[in-house]
Amino acid sequence: MNEKPLLIGRLAKLSGVRPDTIRFYERSGLLPKPQRLASGYRIYDDAALKQVRFIRKAQALGFSLDEIQRIMSLRGQGKETCRCVISMAEATLGETETKLKELPQIQRHAGDQLDTMETETAWSDRGRVLRFD
Repeated sequence: MNEKPLLIGRLAKLSGVRPDTIRFYERSGLLPKPQRLASGYRIYDDAALKQVRFIRKAQALGFSLDEIQRIMSLRGQGKETCRCVISMAEATLGETETKLKELPQIQRHAGDQLDTMETETAWSDRGRVLRFD
């Protein structure tokens, strides 16, 4: 363990999340319930820090919290675990590629909508009533 007790604020700071996120991970079962000091403060170990960092990295790669929980529950089960995680990663990558292909169309549509709104606003400034049908 670290030299100082790893309280929730420090764990949050070291892992780049807010304390509310740590509490959410606990409620969701992504983090085990921590030990508590006599004062009631939560106290964490280095394993909790590693786990929160893993969760954040997995989220950045596009995994949902449900998928992350599933991956963590498979930990230590050998080659079958690796195959399962690879399969999940391939599916996540496929979804990401699909989203990337759709982004230019979404961008064009958003730009068209903005142009329309700007035109309507310009007309409304001249006494015309705006309608968003």
